[in-house]
Amino acid sequence: MIDIHILKADSQANIQYLRDSLDTVNKELYKTHHEEGKWSIQQILEHLSVTERGVLMMGNGQTTETNRDPNLIIHQVRDFLGDQSDKRTAPAPVRPPGEDKSMIKFLDLILETRHAFIEQGESKGWHQILDQFSHPISGAMTRLEWLYFHIYHTERHLHQIKLIMQNPKPSNV
Repeated sequence: MIDIHILKADSQANIQYLRDSLDTVNKELYKTHHEEGKWSIQQILEHLSVTERGVLMMGNGQTTETNRDPNLIIHQVRDFLGDQSDKRTAPAPVRPPGEDKSMIKFLDLILETRHAFIEQGESKGWHQILDQFSHPISGAMTRLEWLYFHIYHTERHLHQIKLIMQNPKPSNV
């Protein structure tokens, strides 16, 4: 049985930590590329937003019931996304397309989408596998697993944002 209060608290704390961590970011730092081939903070937030919206849309598609223990996949996702030494290129559908939104607008969109995903899980169920996409690392995931993917994915990119904030000197990109 899923304790929705814990899910909501984990998700809310994750988004709040992201917001709090960005408190000191000014517009210049937000949009600046700091290392050749790396995303700006704006692009990272856009990527998070695009990813969360994509999973929300998948949740409205075809699903398959499962009774498997989701903790195994959640732990795999946590371990994979927590490994900062494993550098990967985002697949084309979740690369930042170049929306010119403020930091607050992206943060609000991420929060709104995350809330909608939680509502979707409450109404449609947490243990259905979302059939439209099989993650290259963890395979097909349930709504519950995707929620924790979002949390760990945000933490992974927050680590990258903090590195940018620690070294705000832009490269010649």
